[in-house]
Amino acid sequence: MNGIFTAVYWVLNIIQVIAVIAGFHEWLGWNIVISIILAAVIGWFPLIGTFMGVMGAVEGWGWEYWQAILLFIWPLVLVFFFGALSTVTDKFSRN
Repeated sequence: MNGIFTAVYWVLNIIQVIAVIAGFHEWLGWNIVISIILAAVIGWFPLIGTFMGVMGAVEGWGWEYWQAILLFIWPLVLVFFFGALSTVTDKFSRN
């Protein structure tokens, strides 16, 4: 099961980076090479990458905000949820 989550995470991350590239290229008019480099760097930061992925899908691909949010926000929510769950269970297991 862990392998499936890892695969889904990487697929979504790649889609997110592609959306950021499209956003930089279309919205800001940047060169495609610069857009690729900056999007690859931004993809490593969950909050910034998610926000920029949403903006890239909206501005670069012409999606509606709700569509882009549905695609990109749920992995970030799951990361925060499982991080908080891990912290809580760790505190209770020490006592």
